Amino acid sequence: MIFDFSPDRITSSLLRKHKKQLLSTYMQKLRDKDKSMTLRSSFMTLLPYLSLADSTQNYLLMKVPIQIHKTIAQLRMCNSFSIKSSLETQFTDQMHLSERERITLLMIRGYGDRIRSYEEAANLFNDTFPNRPPIAKSTVQKTVRRFEQFGFIKDNPRTGRPKSETNEEKSVEVMQSFIENKYISIPKAAQEHGISTFSVHRILKLCKFHPYKVHLIQQLTEDDFDRRVVL
Repeated sequence: MIFDFSPDRITSSLLRKHKKQLLSTYMQKLRDKDKSMTLRSSFMTLLPYLSLADSTQNYLLMKVPIQIHKTIAQLRMCNSFSIKSSLETQFTDQMHLSERERITLLMIRGYGDRIRSYEEAANLFNDTFPNRPPIAKSTVQKTVRRFEQFGFIKDNPRTGRPKSETNEEKSVEVMQSFIENKYISIPKAAQEHGISTFSVHRILKLCKFHPYKVHLIQQLTEDDFDRRVVL
């Protein structure tokens, strides 16, 4: 399926008249075909350029074919539009959902006998929040699965080792060692507290501690210059 813009010059009034119908028809085709977010994200990327017609008397829309199998990277090759990378990443389905949006999504999904499919919930959510990038049914699946598995709507617990070596309690102990003994070395402090030298470096940097060496210099007096003069 190819969706083309007319190459003719279209006035801003005509574009405003048909823009809503154009967007509605286009998004409905995407929902019916149940395609990936690639095409929908690509079309959302072009919306800022369409909005320029509202402030200009005449706007020339060049012919820009948009195919379902094309990616945003391929659309960048079109001479009609210069798509910036910031716009490419802004309108994606991976945009973080807020807590309010997740609660609304679960309410739209329903419970028990009155439950909607993932696709229906995604479509209704997109209609409820028209000012944000649309979501796919996979987002609904992940949100529902997270709620059923953990019982809350926040992000899943992070994997990996927790930062126990640089927590507040351990940081206080390390700093106390350097306050009591300013000559202690970093490897020695790391060995005493059972943490790595990198963690000790990090704690000292956060507390704005830095190593220095004491240099003993000769005291200068007012008559030193006279004694240096060679007769």
